[in-house]
Amino acid sequence: MNIVSKTGKILILLWLVCVYPLMSQNTGQISGKVTSGEGEELPGATIQVQETKMATMTGADGTFSVKAQVGQHLIVSFLGMVTKQIKIT
Repeated sequence: MNIVSKTGKILILLWLVCVYPLMSQNTGQISGKVTSGEGEELPGATIQVQETKMATMTGADGTFSVKAQVGQHLIVSFLGMVTKQIKIT
């Protein structure tokens, strides 16, 4: 029974060290501010995480926050402006 107890503790430790970090791989809230080329804030711009249903719009001050992972791309669009794709690093 003592061997099973030690084996169980080792498996839990291995899971915490190896598997858990992979499951929570750099996922979090990405925040930013959308501005024009002249530095003007762009309220109402759309930010979408590419190939997902996650999206948001900028507030009155051009800021946004959206849940995404490192390596994904944000698609930023605003009426009358060129759509930009930005990789999260």
